[in-house]
Amino acid sequence: MGHSFVKDLRELQNKEEALRLSIYMPTNRGGVNRQEDLIQFKNLVQEIKPSLEELKSEAGEKILNELERLRNDKNFWDQTKEGLALFISPKEFEVAYLRSEFKPAVYLEKEYYLLPLLAYYEELNEVIIADISKDAVSLFDANQFNSEPLALDGDIDIKQFSEIYDDLDPDSQVNVHSYGGRQEPGMHHGHRATPEEKDLDRGKYFTYLNKKMHELSKHYHRPILLAGTVENLGHYQKVNGTDSIYFEKTIDKPFQSIDSKEKTKVLKEILSQDHQSFAQDKINQIEKARNQGKVAHDFEKIKDLIKEGRIEEWIIQYHTDYLLQEEDLNHWVLKAMNQGTKIALVLEKVEGIKQQFSAIMRF
Repeated sequence: MGHSFVKDLRELQNKEEALRLSIYMPTNRGGVNRQEDLIQFKNLVQEIKPSLEELKSEAGEKILNELERLRNDKNFWDQTKEGLALFISPKEFEVAYLRSEFKPAVYLEKEYYLLPLLAYYEELNEVIIADISKDAVSLFDANQFNSEPLALDGDIDIKQFSEIYDDLDPDSQVNVHSYGGRQEPGMHHGHRATPEEKDLDRGKYFTYLNKKMHELSKHYHRPILLAGTVENLGHYQKVNGTDSIYFEKTIDKPFQSIDSKEKTKVLKEILSQDHQSFAQDKINQIEKARNQGKVAHDFEKIKDLIKEGRIEEWIIQYHTDYLLQEEDLNHWVLKAMNQGTKIALVLEKVEGIKQQFSAIMRF
């Protein structure tokens, strides 16, 4: 989903709608403690209900009806993860089941409130874990917070070794022997007899997997994080080399063999963003732009630059508890994105970025 989902929401906002509701809330994964989620949802609805009723409009009534439908939709609440984002208008309903918690919040404006979602995707480091063995692979949808088995889309098919090659495969170099003087069908002894031949089998399967990993990475727009024994990982990389689709680090043990507590630790260590390095890159960009006279920090000045289509990148310190005019900021961020401006959210406080806003100009 990722930024393509944000793009879809921005495109929806180009339609003529006068009212849009955005709801963010933490949830319990898989419908566990559903009642707790429903109570929190009810509280958020109660918070916004008077504003919708005061409108005395068909648009407000349609949104209220949709909220009531959702409250009673058991299937909807069974699919929850760690966080939930809802975007509702009289004609649209979009939902994002998110994999980290969100502070409960509700916004009723002419535009969807997307800043928390942008921050989520700025932070999120999504990968597909390919847990490989010599004759099979298990796939996981993962990020730095958690993982779950990947349910492949219908047009993606990845097979285990035994589903592709059998003992009668002419390429599998099966050892076949006949015993006695009669011409009987040969007896098959396994599908390999020596370690060298087993390595050939493994290499053949790993070549097949590499092709499938390219398809998988392209389809889901994510890198592949390899996991497995050191021996299997070494052989896989020897057969296929290194490629840009693969995450630079690996998990040097079978992922399925790791308990849940260690999985959480491993994912955090490997996939957590390096905020200091990211922030330093932004500091360098700001300094270079300042030397060229191409940076602005004042919000009103930045608005004028957006109107003129002059901003290349807008760096925003988003870690602060207080954001200047949140709804107004959301509006101008969306307007800038529609012009192709890159939005960079700094999510942790770092030394060197003094201003809340730094807009780097194209010209």
